[in-house]
Parts: sequence; structure tokens; C-alpha cells
Amino acid sequence: MEPSKRELVEAVFAGDSELAARMRALDWSATLLGPVEEWPQALRTGVRIVLDSARALEQERPPQSEELRASEERLAEMSRRYRELQRTHEELQLEAGLLQQLPVSAWTLKPDGTPDFVNRVWLEFAGQTLEFVRSNPEAWMNAVHPEDRETASKAFWDGVRSGQGFSFENRSLRVLDGTYRWHLQQAVVLRDEEGKVLKFVGTTTDIDDQKRAEEALRESEHESRLIVDSIPGMVAVISTSGEVMFLSKPILDYYGKSLDEVNSQWTTGDMIHREDRPG
Repeated sequence: MEPSKRELVEAVFAGDSELAARMRALDWSATLLGPVEEWPQALRTGVRIVLDSARALEQERPPQSEELRASEERLAEMSRRYRELQRTHEELQLEAGLLQQLPVSAWTLKPDGTPDFVNRVWLEFAGQTLEFVRSNPEAWMNAVHPEDRETASKAFWDGVRSGQGFSFENRSLRVLDGTYRWHLQQAVVLRDEEGKVLKFVGTTTDIDDQKRAEEALRESEHESRLIVDSIPGMVAVISTSGEVMFLSKPILDYYGKSLDEVNSQWTTGDMIHREDRPG
């Protein structure tokens, strides 16, 4: 059988001190803390600690009304901090729910770098369990390509220890087919009102297709360059503003200059005869 409101008040403000009596008589529903029956257990316990401390003071001097106000302020501060922690916890739970629905690998780290949440996209990709990933900050790096592990570890710890987050690329093993794919690892920091790091929130984005496209483009440009350079004549590409965009190898060999040198000297240097220069 649950205690009545009166019995609950008597239990929370137990004691024969005058301070306890005043707190029992106070209408708490009219204060910032609200009715006693709605207080969390942690706050009720805190009240009893305060009353025990106040009892020793009353043995030395008469109780003052300031004591009651000070006690109420301390209790209000305890309640505020408790509710802030509870609200922060609820917000983090909501964020975790949202991260679980993202189509990319998403995760959160504790301030020391240990993962406390990883969504199923990464777990299925790497074939790891949540318990394994949580076992130590670098457990997830078992999936990182051996050649990338050192640089990935350094970038990771630099971002965690500085409290600034991080952004780096590495290859990770896809357990489904045993292939390594390029990923972009990014993390931002989540802080409380006082600036203290609460968590790092991050994503692991598969950029392998983009990497392959960039490599194919570089190879295509290289092949095109070889073809143009094989032409016996001199080939140049100049923009409408007069900037030299491209010069074939025969031109560069003829002048013995780089593309940058040609851009800075072709109208003012010795590349063009003085009688043929503009102006």
C-alpha cells in the first residue's frame, strides 16, 4: 500500500529539528520544486542529507529563516541539475533513434573515444557486433586496411583528445565479399551548456565509387595528354582572357619552361621577340 501524501512528507522531512518542522509545514506545491510526491527519489534522499547536516548546526545556534531559504535553494539546484541530466539523456536517446534510421553508417562516441552507439549499417558492413565495437575505442579499426590503420588511428585520437572531432579517409573491409572500400570518417562534438564534451556524433560514408571515378578521370586525362603530346606539332589551349590553360610537351620542350612560367612570361619575357610583343 502506497503511503499517503502526509505520510510521504513526514518521511522525507523526518526529524525533531525546527528546520524539519518548518519544511514539513511548507506548501511545496507553491515552490519551484513542486509537490513532494512528484519529487524523484534522488531528491528525497538529498533532502534527508541536508536535514542531517542542519541538525548539527541547530545544536550550536538557533535556527534562522535564512537556513530554510538556503535549504530550499540547494534543493532547487539539485532538482534543476537532475532534470537537466534527465532531459539530456532523453535527447541522446532520440538522436540514437534517428541515427539508426540513416542509410549510412552512423555512431556516437563517449568523450574518451569509446563507441556507445553504432547503427546496423556499419555492423552489417563490417560483420561486427555492438558488444565488440564497444569493447575498446579502436575495436572497429579491425576492419580498416592494414596500410591505413596507423594514419586512421592518429587522426582519430587527435580529434578525440583535442575535443574538436575529425575527418579522414580510409579503406574498410566489407565482410560480405572480402573487398576493401574507401570511406570518409567524420565526427562532430556535442557539448553541454558549460562547454564540456558529452559525445562525438559521426558518420562513415562509403566514397569508393567516387574514388574510382576520380581515378578513372585521372587515367583518362593522362591518356589524353599522352595522345596530344605525341602530335608532332605544338598544341596550346588559351582561355578568352588570355590565360594559357594547356601546352603540349613539344611546346614546353621548345621553350624549356613549365606551364606556370609560360603564363607569367609569355608576353613579357624572352619567349616572344620584342618586336612581336603587344603594345
